[in-house]
Amino acid sequence: MNNRKYRNAPHYAAHLVASIREDLRVRSAARAANRRLQAELASYTTKSDIDDLLAAVDREESLEAEAMRDVLHSKLQHLNRVNYLAA
Repeated sequence: MNNRKYRNAPHYAAHLVASIREDLRVRSAARAANRRLQAELASYTTKSDIDDLLAAVDREESLEAEAMRDVLHSKLQHLNRVNYLAA
């Protein structure tokens, strides 16, 4: 019987489990950061408020600014849907 192929299986499995755990930790932290950002931007509820804040972060190139733009654009889309359905 040839077991050469599976000699590193325990090491591989441990590495795979550690990698999956790290990926889950990173994703969980990203979701928590997104929820915090959404909570911080919750007070911007009108189109003009959101447009003003978008203009303020328009020239920023950081990851935080990109996340802020994503949340604000999502808020604009939601606002447009609500206004469309109300009309």
